[in-house]
Amino acid sequence: MPEQDRRFSLFGAYDATLLVVVLVLLIIGLLAVYSATVWLAASSGNPAYWFRKQLIWAALGVPVMLTVSRIPYTLWRRLAVPMLVGTLLMLFVVLLMPAIFGSRRFLLGRSVQPSEVAKFALVVYASTWLASRRDRLNDVGYGLIPFSAILGLVGGMVALQPDIGTAFLLVSVGMVLFFIAGAELKQLLVTVVVGGATFATLIAASAHARQRIEELLVVWNNPDAERWSQLTRALRVMRMGGVWGQGPGALDMYVPAIHHDFILAAVGHAFGLVGVSTVLVLFGILAYRGYVIAGHAPDPFAQLMAAGMTTWLILQALVNMGVAVAVLPPTGITLPFVSYGGSSLLVSLAAAGVLLNISQYVPMRTRGDASTHVRRGHGRTRVPRTERA
Repeated sequence: MPEQDRRFSLFGAYDATLLVVVLVLLIIGLLAVYSATVWLAASSGNPAYWFRKQLIWAALGVPVMLTVSRIPYTLWRRLAVPMLVGTLLMLFVVLLMPAIFGSRRFLLGRSVQPSEVAKFALVVYASTWLASRRDRLNDVGYGLIPFSAILGLVGGMVALQPDIGTAFLLVSVGMVLFFIAGAELKQLLVTVVVGGATFATLIAASAHARQRIEELLVVWNNPDAERWSQLTRALRVMRMGGVWGQGPGALDMYVPAIHHDFILAAVGHAFGLVGVSTVLVLFGILAYRGYVIAGHAPDPFAQLMAAGMTTWLILQALVNMGVAVAVLPPTGITLPFVSYGGSSLLVSLAAAGVLLNISQYVPMRTRGDASTHVRRGHGRTRVPRTERA
């Protein structure tokens, strides 16, 4: 490719915009975790306890991202099967562990969450599987049925923990990849109907899930209801931030899981509407750059993996933010790069590393005025590709 068609910067051949977005989100997350927990941890004599733990995870995660960014993306194709098998083994073992707060989600105390690893492993395996079968995806017996079985196995084991929110995320990302890989729209519609019915059944059978939905409905009817403290307190804390926020560390009100599920409320309290809007814009830029990288990727596997990593991060962010503003019921899903949590942060940064690696193999745009289009047709991936002016 012509040298002038590649974007270089002080970051080398990486997509510099994507790298900066991830690092800024990481910094906002550290400040938000500090703001969310300093009052809570003050009683222990160490106000920065949770912040320091998150800082350690970030200090480990950034080298992980940079290391993954140097691994040729083709290696992941060879590791796809071992990764999936190892993930399924962890998901099985975690079901044998004692329940913590009514669920079985962790190994090694609370250090490893297999469902987080499953997101990365599933994208890699699904990209490998779909890339090798893209010419016959519209054959139901060769494409839809076996692929649905794979998604059902991974999603089902996560749902048994129980973690219906993450199971929904995994299946949703998988089906988006199935469509991007070239499957017919009617197959996608069938899976949406069947998948929707399956998750509706799971929710109906889960008292915990029904309670979450009931909580959301109560808040919709009365945003100031005291009966459900988690959502109502998160909304109240976010409103208290106003336009510019009250600054990091000013929060003196307890909100359950604010540094996990409701971290956006901590961002709103500390940095106001400006901070929340900044997070939204950053994820929008991440989505744009991720899909541009996918559109320029040199082969179907790279296209699908870049699209899958991007879809996973953005869909997870949308779900988390939807919960924080009471559009969706609480799910336990973190905000990538921002929420507290070691497994979530490390895996999200690894996904960013994959995107950065693929970005080195493609000519990046130097002009912002060209349009994108979606390539369609049997046997071809549907990914955005930027046209040269």
